[in-house]
Amino acid sequence: MQKSNTAAGYYRFALILNSAVALLFLLLFAGVAVFVYASGDDGRSFLYAGGLLLLCLLPSVLYFLVQYIHYKKVMLTDVQTVRLERTDTSFGRLVGFEVTVSVGGTRATVVTKHVFGAGMCGVNLLDDYAGKTAEIGRDAQRDEWIVLTADDNG
Repeated sequence: MQKSNTAAGYYRFALILNSAVALLFLLLFAGVAVFVYASGDDGRSFLYAGGLLLLCLLPSVLYFLVQYIHYKKVMLTDVQTVRLERTDTSFGRLVGFEVTVSVGGTRATVVTKHVFGAGMCGVNLLDDYAGKTAEIGRDAQRDEWIVLTADDNG
């Protein structure tokens, strides 16, 4: 069975969500622009405001796209099975797991990437992982530990 990492799933979800919001604003802006131009107004200030809005939305879409590409292609090392019992919160609402791993014969306590949420909808719900046994792997390039999950497409 092929495995994928939860970070790629999180960033894919965030990319889709941010892209949808940007597209919604773009469509709303285009709809209002039609009415502005139909009324005979030049609408330059409206165009500038719309351009500024898109410039504000574009960085988040690009950020999540770059992160998704990285985590989709990352080759994880030191893959091992652990029990996801203790949680670690970061700034915001995202949660990671504190686990003990063995790297090169040395045991260490590490925190997995904070890509789990404690909500009722979304991706990587905390209730789906907490208290369960899972495989984790290390992204050596960024020195991060990532929880693996069964890939539905594989």
